[in-house]
Amino acid sequence: MVWSIAFDPDDADTMFVGVEGFAIWRTRNGGGAWERLDVPAPGGIPECPFATRVTRIAVDPNDSGRVYAGLEVLGVVRSLDGGDSWADVSGDLLALAAANEHLQSGLLTGDPHEGMVDIHAISVSRDQPGKVYLANRMGLFSTEDAGEKWTELGIGRFSPVTYARDVYVSSHDPERIFAALSPASVSDAGALWCSDDGARSWRRFDADLPIAATLMKVAESPLDPARVCCGARNGQVFGTEDAGATWRDMPLPDGVSGIYAMACA
Repeated sequence: MVWSIAFDPDDADTMFVGVEGFAIWRTRNGGGAWERLDVPAPGGIPECPFATRVTRIAVDPNDSGRVYAGLEVLGVVRSLDGGDSWADVSGDLLALAAANEHLQSGLLTGDPHEGMVDIHAISVSRDQPGKVYLANRMGLFSTEDAGEKWTELGIGRFSPVTYARDVYVSSHDPERIFAALSPASVSDAGALWCSDDGARSWRRFDADLPIAATLMKVAESPLDPARVCCGARNGQVFGTEDAGATWRDMPLPDGVSGIYAMACA
């Protein structure tokens, strides 16, 4: 099962695909041929009861040689040479869990470090090389040195819910960051939050929409910064054309749920 896709911003024929079972594949000729990349598995927590998923691949728009992959539930790996070689950059996330009780969660394995390597999304800054934002079970985090050191963004100071399923740096304004937040993986609520100052402060962006399940995805139009969409686990989809002032309900057909990907024209 494919969980993530990313294109090289400098070469449209180069694409990365992440799948369930912890494998990353690369094509250099637009899909004509594929190679499975040699990516060492991060260590630090026991094996989870389901196959590891490559939930997000992100290529640095400032340097296409830098590629990041988020793993559920295993951590973060990074390549500095376009995918030829990879390194584990989860060590500081595990250190944060060891030093901070509020960042500990062992729902699947009993290991208190587990929640910090339950990676859901990665987004790379468009104007600061090496700056990366990360969403996981425990909240939002960032690094300014390509993953060597991670910092908690403290979303709990602003939002009553901190389980983070998605994070996205705007393609129009590098200081604007969106985050899809909820109480838990499976829940009856969700909220879309936004920062306009590079994650130093946050505001509710969705005008208190009646989101009735975990919010999974946020997507921004590459053409119009006022057009944003978001989707929840139960099949709810909402869209705004005026930067969050008003929203339109766009529900999927009955029985369709489990939103894991979204694009906004």
